[in-house]
Amino acid sequence: MVMPTDVAAKRPSLLRSALSYLDEASRKDQPVYNYAMLFYVFRVCGNVERANAMHEKLKSLAIDEGDSIHWERTVLPKQQTPYLFPPRAPSAELEITAIVLKALAYGENSSTVSAENLNNMAKISTYLVRQQNIHGSYRTTSDTVTVLEALCLYGALVHQKDATNTVQLKSGGQLIREFNVDQSSRILLQSEALPQVPGDYNMVVSGNGCVLLQTGVKFNVPASQENGAFSLGLTTFPEDCQNGVAYTVNIQVTGSYHGIQDKSNMAVMEIPLLSGYSMSYNSLSKLQSKFPKAEVKNGHLVVYFNDVSPPL
Repeated sequence: MVMPTDVAAKRPSLLRSALSYLDEASRKDQPVYNYAMLFYVFRVCGNVERANAMHEKLKSLAIDEGDSIHWERTVLPKQQTPYLFPPRAPSAELEITAIVLKALAYGENSSTVSAENLNNMAKISTYLVRQQNIHGSYRTTSDTVTVLEALCLYGALVHQKDATNTVQLKSGGQLIREFNVDQSSRILLQSEALPQVPGDYNMVVSGNGCVLLQTGVKFNVPASQENGAFSLGLTTFPEDCQNGVAYTVNIQVTGSYHGIQDKSNMAVMEIPLLSGYSMSYNSLSKLQSKFPKAEVKNGHLVVYFNDVSPPL
């Protein structure tokens, strides 16, 4: 159906109604996450007046630590004490900060972006990069996607076509490895295993442009029972075994959540089946009727939960 232009302009669209609702909401007190989302929405739709208002509100709520800027919710969840290293930021703080960076970088180029915004974006990206794990990702898939998208927008904005850098890894004045970063290798991951840990190492960078340097260490610290997010219990029934033979083995498995939230996110329980035994059809059907999904894969019973609650 083709509609006359003047009629179409007068008829409110779903998008126009949504933007009107958000415009009204932006004039009221909101959580910092909402301010970040509203800032991005108004930047994308071209509402300069409301985008500037959200930007000013976010600047007043920003946590500026000198070389980095980020945002936090008013009430943060209690985090478990980490081993050796500072705790990673919660997912919500990563997403809030990344959304602000996306909003600042949206639609900008080197000739339009202000020096103040460019400096603030550099500080925001510094904070986000410091939160990366050794695989380049974050706590969850959601915050990883949001942060990487924001960093890509910022990277495209500050990209220098002819940037070249040389990075030297040294220990005690001795050169261990030299990395060359130019157009042909700028998105290539280059790594070197340190010969001795712990040890004193330093990096010497020369050239122009930006280089991301990261060190990582892998180690295992068994979680003590009181710090474990989940607990599992297993009960068997001796009466299943008659005269040394058990044609059917009944197993009761219980699980509960002991983390810092009211309940967990989606969880998966995987139970290896005893050698020589298979899951009975009736038992599997009962599980499938009670849980979102239950299946047998490669000799393992796999049960999926939307969430797991603390013990009653």
